[in-house]
Parts: sequence; structure tokens; C-alpha cells
Amino acid sequence: MTGNFSEYDKCTYCREQGDTLYYRLLKPISIETSKSYPLVIHLHGVHERGLDNESQLKNGGTLFLNPQYRTQFPAFVMFPQCPPQQRWGTTGWNEQVYNQEIAPVMQLILETISDLKKNYPIDSQRLYIMGLSMGGFGTFDVLMRRPELFVAAIVICGGGIEQKAERFKHIPIWLLHGAQDDVVKVESSRRMFKTLTEIGGNVRYTEYADVKHDSWNNAYKEPDLLAWLFAQKKKEPYR
Repeated sequence: MTGNFSEYDKCTYCREQGDTLYYRLLKPISIETSKSYPLVIHLHGVHERGLDNESQLKNGGTLFLNPQYRTQFPAFVMFPQCPPQQRWGTTGWNEQVYNQEIAPVMQLILETISDLKKNYPIDSQRLYIMGLSMGGFGTFDVLMRRPELFVAAIVICGGGIEQKAERFKHIPIWLLHGAQDDVVKVESSRRMFKTLTEIGGNVRYTEYADVKHDSWNNAYKEPDLLAWLFAQKKKEPYR
């Protein structure tokens, strides 16, 4: 893993029952007591699962360390790590069947978000989520379950259950995918884009013609990726 990630605090959230979530937390360069700040959740892919509390920063970690972005978009940024053999979402790559039970690690993330809001000046009206590959599926999974929680989402080479899109059509979503992806087929993003468009969703789609599964490298270079994300705000209470 390249990059100096020492500015990301190593953190853990522990339940009394012993369940633990490992995560890294990047704080704004300076925190003004009179202000509250956005919180971004970044969900990694399948190969970054583990217990080292480091691998999850491999893809996306340097994006939020960009000095220009840190100055322009002060925010808390959380990179949780999914344990081995688990998934962010209970719906897998090729499954269009909705599982009523939330994934245990996603439940821990939701509890950690609540914990962070108690301890830091986080603006509940500006919670953002993004994910790549397995993290993209996890992003859609939690949007289905908690559509009132997040203001906007970025999904890179992921997918979800199109039949549940009505639940989160009010959420601005930017989909990005490589047309030559041989791991998560580009059709998963094309179908979701088509579905959201047809039902009046707030969706944006970028497809990279000659890119395979590593489309996150292109996505992170989008000049307005973070500007778009942080421009999204809740216009009215979710119903």
C-alpha cells in the first residue's frame, strides 16, 4: 500500500457484547467549535477485507488527503474495514433477492456513525457514502435500508437491486463503471441508471470505455467528484 496515511486516526468501535469495527478516521485540518462538518463513509472492495485497520485505505485514502480538497471541503472521513469472509451488504453480486437482515458489519457502521455524532461536530444533514466494487453493493444495500440517513452517494463498479430503487430515488447518486469490467459487469450500473432515470431519480452516470474493474482509479480523478458530492444537501425532511 502506497501513501502516508498517518493523518487517519486508527479507531475501533466496540459493543459490550464484544463485536468490534476497525476503522480509520480523517478529521478536518482545523475544527471550529461554532461549526459542524460533513461525514463521508468510504466502503472498500473485497480484497481489502481484514483486521489490520490499514488495507481499507489502499483505494481512495489519498483522495481525501489532497491539500486542496482538505481546505476546500473540510470534513470527517471514515474508512471502515470489513472483516474477513464478511460483506457490507447481504445482497451479493448476482442476487436480486432482498434479505431482510442487515449485514452485521453494516449494523456496526451505523452504530459507529451515531457514536461519532456524539463525539464530534458532525452535521447530521450532511452524511455522504461512497463505495467501490463490494463497497458499491454495500452502498446500495444501506441506501435501501436507511434512505433517510444519507444525503448523496457515489457508487463505483457496484450494483444493487433495481426493484428497490424507489426507496432511494430521492438521493443524488453518481454511478461510475468501466465498460470492460470482467468482475462486476457494467450492466449492473447501466440497469440501475436506467431504472432510476425512468422513475425520476436523481442520478448521474459515467462509463469508461476501455477500463476494466479498476475504474476507481478513473473515478478518483474526476475533477468535480468531491465538489459534486459536497454540493448535495438535504432540501427537505425525508418522508
